[in-house]
Amino acid sequence: YDFVFNDSIVRDQAQDTTPAGTDDGASMHGTATWSLLGGLVTDSLAGVAPDAESLLAKTEAIRSETKIEEANYVAALEWADSRGASIVSSSLGYRTFDGGVGYTFSQLNGDIAVTTVAADLAAQRGITVVTAVGNDGPNAGTLETPADGDSVFAVGAEDSLGHTASFSSRGPTADGRIKPDLMAPGESLAVINWQGFQAFETGTSAATPLIAGVAALIRQIDPQLTGVEVGNAMRRTGNNAALPNNDRGWGRPDALAAATF
Repeated sequence: YDFVFNDSIVRDQAQDTTPAGTDDGASMHGTATWSLLGGLVTDSLAGVAPDAESLLAKTEAIRSETKIEEANYVAALEWADSRGASIVSSSLGYRTFDGGVGYTFSQLNGDIAVTTVAADLAAQRGITVVTAVGNDGPNAGTLETPADGDSVFAVGAEDSLGHTASFSSRGPTADGRIKPDLMAPGESLAVINWQGFQAFETGTSAATPLIAGVAALIRQIDPQLTGVEVGNAMRRTGNNAALPNNDRGWGRPDALAAATF
């Protein structure tokens, strides 16, 4: 569902800033990130969980950056919950809006931002909420909402050697909690674009659906796990779990170990 224009068209439309069908609008970002989770193109690309059943929600008004997008996000969470979603993968975040308004660092405590409150409520209802931590690193306290949620699993980006990408946002939250929670590859990942061709995506947006895909596999193996338990399983098997910090969180999870522990 398209929560921006209130219709069922989730690709780019003429009302968007960019011409309908161009590769720099909502279609490009949405298709590329989703392909890492659920895409399947023979001899070209397989997402982490290609057999997962997906709901697609368009909430981002690419014409501007305003608080209405937060309301769209909340509406999409409620819609997904009403249809039995068990995992949310959101490759977006909010910190500063047009006109200079937004959230100060002191407000990133998990209890103030509209999307953060909604994401935590979704987690309480059993949904594993996976979201991008942001691309505003490397300084401390550069995370975006809803990544500051205490029941939200924020994902940072690594390079091919397993080092934290310089652009990947860092915690802590305003109340001192470690963020990101998990790490995944996020530099020059092969994706499928809106035209069905291979392209490359960089950012915590790309890392997020990889973790969401792992969550899907874990929930398939053990559907009785709660949303938070699935995320905690990944954190406990992360390669930085012995000493989590605000650069890498608990690190990159061991998917097999997380699914069986």
